Amino acid sequence: MAASMGHPEHALPSVPAPALAALPQTLGSSERFFVSLRAIAPTNLARVITIEGVLPAQRLAWALRQLQARHPLLRARIERTRFVHSRLEDSPALVLRSEARRDDLHWQRALPRLLDTPLRSPLELHYLIGEFGQRSELILVAEHALSDGVSMNSLCAELLALCAQQTPRPPRPLRPVLERMLPAFSQRQRARAFTGSLLRMARFALRRRSPRALSTAYLHAELSAESTTRLIERARKEDTTVTGALMAAVANGQRYALSLPVNLRPHLPELSAEDLANYTSATYLEAQPCPDFWANARTLKRALAEAVQPQNLLAATSLVYRTGTLFVRRQRPLARAMISNSGLVPFARDYGAFQPVAFHTGTSAPMLSADYAYFCNTLHGKLTINLIYAPQVVSRSQAERTLERVRATLEDSHV
Repeated sequence: MAASMGHPEHALPSVPAPALAALPQTLGSSERFFVSLRAIAPTNLARVITIEGVLPAQRLAWALRQLQARHPLLRARIERTRFVHSRLEDSPALVLRSEARRDDLHWQRALPRLLDTPLRSPLELHYLIGEFGQRSELILVAEHALSDGVSMNSLCAELLALCAQQTPRPPRPLRPVLERMLPAFSQRQRARAFTGSLLRMARFALRRRSPRALSTAYLHAELSAESTTRLIERARKEDTTVTGALMAAVANGQRYALSLPVNLRPHLPELSAEDLANYTSATYLEAQPCPDFWANARTLKRALAEAVQPQNLLAATSLVYRTGTLFVRRQRPLARAMISNSGLVPFARDYGAFQPVAFHTGTSAPMLSADYAYFCNTLHGKLTINLIYAPQVVSRSQAERTLERVRATLEDSHV
């Protein structure tokens, strides 16, 4: 059932959005990439928040309206090569749908469909309501041209804060497109920094012969708090990180991609993680078989640190987005596996009548150009591993075996 969004709770204040009269803003290359991709593949990204306690749907509706008042892109529509922003009173309400939660796997069955269904508004919220304050799920789905992973994490935290009756924050100004916020690299620097990587990506893409990815499938695994703590402690002892360990667990001698939006933040001080703007970067690494797990984790960590240096990554950002559609249209994986590191979830510990207890991530499989995509997050000391794959490319049994191998490797404190 669809919830009404026209009447906020009387006890909750609101903040008016700034006046905008159908103000257009030209898309940047990253936004153009996702907008052009929508014609051949879904470009949705999602966040799933499991909560315990009581959260009325009416309060959620009010909180969504406050988010729309605060963030200009949530009042925008996409017209070919531009965003058109409008006043809050002229913008259609963000979609909120509520239904009774059937069981613990309800959200896992719903998520692939939501990732593959075109959105009717910039952001949709699906609320699976548990009985008598038991577990419920909030599934936020957004258009990738409007938001990246780090922004979605911050948006989730802001939504929960509003639901806990926190006073709405002031509206944010319009932000320029990504390229206008990057350091001024010359075209020669861009080409020199990225030409080699682009050629390797092209050779790899043309060599692969995989079925076309048409839809999304999903699997989930979770490490216990104790296993997560042991993994962190061992990674520090071995002079690597949990991301390095995850890469080593996934590695099988194939090339894979890492989506690293968090690494752009130090180089873009004027861009806040709270902004709804796409500033995701990606790099492609190739792992050779190595019998020493932790040696492989250290090597991959060093390679990643080198790949995300500004001269290797930021200089090439606009170049990769302007040429990437070639590979997407061919629907051949660029990578055997993709790992997304969207950073920590900025949730508070106490929201009063409800509490977040789990957090999950996903993106539509057809746009990923990878056989497997791992989305990893931590909440309250637990590492969750969310695996996205296309069933036309990878069978469910094969994906289940792959995820179990990765989980078991990470959970074994003696590897």
